[in-house]
Amino acid sequence: APPRPAGSPPLQRLNGFNAPYNDEGKARLAGAARARAGRRADGWGYPMMMDAATPFQVTITPEETVIINAYGESRHIYTDGRGFPPEEDLFPTVWGTSIGHWEGDTLVIETIQVQMPYTYFHGGPTFSEEARYHERIRLEEDRLVMEMTVEDPVTLTGPWSATITHVRETAYDRMVQMDFSNDRTGNENGVNTIEPSTDER
Repeated sequence: APPRPAGSPPLQRLNGFNAPYNDEGKARLAGAARARAGRRADGWGYPMMMDAATPFQVTITPEETVIINAYGESRHIYTDGRGFPPEEDLFPTVWGTSIGHWEGDTLVIETIQVQMPYTYFHGGPTFSEEARYHERIRLEEDRLVMEMTVEDPVTLTGPWSATITHVRETAYDRMVQMDFSNDRTGNENGVNTIEPSTDER
């Protein structure tokens, strides 16, 4: 692959590799590194879907904001004034439970009960299910700017933050979902290739 242009932002900034891990966090990170080779992903999951190599669509209503990516993964961020469910009704999921509110034109979100992201996507961070994710998302002209801070008493010595900027895609008239029934990706000598369909051979 050609080198990335100078000044390009880092890829997958939400993987948490540079987070301030404590001993437990470092052990989890090392374990993930040992097991990463050859693992396949089930999708992106949260928080990685917010900085994935796929586009996503944002739909805003007074009751909730929904974010859907090209893999059909969706986040529901409730903005209808509700709080988090009682503890007995909370359980970890791949996308967690997100509650938000608006401060002017900024969507402020808190997400909890995220199933350890690494278990779903091999490039995800190794934060625990006790992590709390705080996001501030706002539109600046044609760019969506997201500031995220993660607090995790199990794996981190202190808060960890990242800022990500998305550029609005004007060429799409609708969200395109992945069609895996037409997946012709192959692998040859460790390199992905696109195999011709049967009628092209």
